[in-house]
Amino acid sequence: MFTQSFERTGLRLGQFHNTEWALKERPYQIVVRGLGRRDKPGQEGEWIEDPETRGILTGLHYWRADRQKRPVDGWQYAWPIITTSTSGAVASGSGNRCAVGLKQGALPIFDESLAPDQRFQTFANSANRVPIGTTGIMLLGTNEDSQQNIPLWADRRLAAPHRFGASELGTPVHDLDNGGSYGVMARLQSAWFVSRPRGGKAKYSTNVLAWQMGPTGCKDDDGWGWSSVSRGLLCPVGSWARRGRASSRSARKRTGAPSTWRRCR
Repeated sequence: MFTQSFERTGLRLGQFHNTEWALKERPYQIVVRGLGRRDKPGQEGEWIEDPETRGILTGLHYWRADRQKRPVDGWQYAWPIITTSTSGAVASGSGNRCAVGLKQGALPIFDESLAPDQRFQTFANSANRVPIGTTGIMLLGTNEDSQQNIPLWADRRLAAPHRFGASELGTPVHDLDNGGSYGVMARLQSAWFVSRPRGGKAKYSTNVLAWQMGPTGCKDDDGWGWSSVSRGLLCPVGSWARRGRASSRSARKRTGAPSTWRRCR
């Protein structure tokens, strides 16, 4: 219970979750647009407000702290955030490599190194998953009766899961519908993958984008690409493990992850 005025205690209301109170009666801070004063600059007098702009100040987002690491919780209008893994396991090539990264959450960013602030509790990110390490901002939705967490991902990197990662972590690519809105969608890894250099030769010294022929990019057996660096057709080791010219028949024999590529002969 608040026993003193907000001005005397320094207390500021961030949210008010009680539907019995009408929105205009809740003790939020009132904000208006100023138009001028009734006296000259530098003198005391009355401010002139635009009455049509009077409203309440909301938008403060609450983040609960781990009380053993940070004694007080946090309120901010916008939090810089980064996604973290909540599975506690590190991908080692064993198990289901095509499901890595699904158990994830978000934490505030602590400093310029983009380190997650472990002093806070993790927000679960079960909807609209993105790759671990994706950065963005966390905002508050405009629902005044409950805190709605709105993550807006601002990371400019594109993801095409191939060697590891669930297919839903790939960057979505959309066509538009007849209203100009997002229409049918496919993931980026259905068309592209990152080919890594092999052999130590200079012309293979740079990772390149190559074509991926398959729907997921992770469990597909068939695929091939053309590299402008190696100037030739790239074949995946494992999918096309035989020496000699690649063929669709030899592509059926899969012995390893098809994310390591060599030049087809």
